[in-house]
Amino acid sequence: MEQILIVEDDRDLNRGLCTALREEGRRLTACLNVREAMDQLLVAAPSLVLLDSNLPDGSGLSVLRACKERYPQTPVILLTANDTDMDIVDGLERGADDYITKPFSLSVLRARVHTQLRRAVMQGEKPFAQGRYLFDFKTMRFKVDGEAVELSKTEQKLLRLLTDHAGNTVTREILIDRVWTDGAEYVDENALSVTVKRLRPEDHAVLHLFERVREQYEAKAQQKGLSLTVQETELHAVFDPEWTAEALANLADNAVKYTKSGEIALSAVAYEMFVRIDVRDTGMGIAEEEQGKIFSRFYRSQSAGESSDGVGIGLYLTREIVSGEGGYLRVQSAVGKGSLFSMYLPRE
Repeated sequence: MEQILIVEDDRDLNRGLCTALREEGRRLTACLNVREAMDQLLVAAPSLVLLDSNLPDGSGLSVLRACKERYPQTPVILLTANDTDMDIVDGLERGADDYITKPFSLSVLRARVHTQLRRAVMQGEKPFAQGRYLFDFKTMRFKVDGEAVELSKTEQKLLRLLTDHAGNTVTREILIDRVWTDGAEYVDENALSVTVKRLRPEDHAVLHLFERVREQYEAKAQQKGLSLTVQETELHAVFDPEWTAEALANLADNAVKYTKSGEIALSAVAYEMFVRIDVRDTGMGIAEEEQGKIFSRFYRSQSAGESSDGVGIGLYLTREIVSGEGGYLRVQSAVGKGSLFSMYLPRE
């Protein structure tokens, strides 16, 4: 079980940090001063220490020194109002693994805590190996059937989260929080103001999505002799522009990857409650018995052959994004006759 030691003399902030970092399988210990922190270090080795450098009965740097002497592998994040370069350099040179100044973004703090915990685990971690897959998060090398594959940072974070919870269901809420929460929660010295940021669907022009995909994939399509056509449309839908662009890009990427000749077309159709965004290709197609499996994590079609150079999480991520916005996905396909992926996004 992870054990995080939080040393912060502001009681409200201390309670807020405990609330923000509470997770299943994690124990949080709160201390208000140097003495309590020193006593706690004698009890057990923490997985991570979150440490205020200015405490009522002394300097938090004495706690840092004691922690590093007793548990040199335990990461320590300094949390302080001292924001000068000299203070930061001093804290890092004394052994701190990270340094965050107040006020700070709560989601950034959580991300840094997760990063430090992950690094600590990875020091003695073996690669994840299962069947055709070999994922080495320490060296950031990923292989499928012995062949190296490249993953985006988002895919790496998602893949790491899924392998850490192999055999268990990972809820959409955890995925969103751990993979793409982006700084909408803030903490100051006197109070904790929590504004949970998830996907933020708002009214946007569909054409902006199309233009981003065209910029990203037109050259790749041309290199394969394919045409990429984009419908000019004035339709609007409700979606998060950044993550929906990534979802649509996953569909376009697959279309380019699995189409040897012909075209890929992006278009949009309005319904009463939804806007349907279509990605149509003239590629190899998907067998009917596989169509219910392709949105599962780690699923890769055996019929894709050498063209299948991913690890099977792109469509899974796409479904999670669209579902999180109140939409859904549909696929129509036949072997040798291409595929049609339809993304339904709410109109309001």
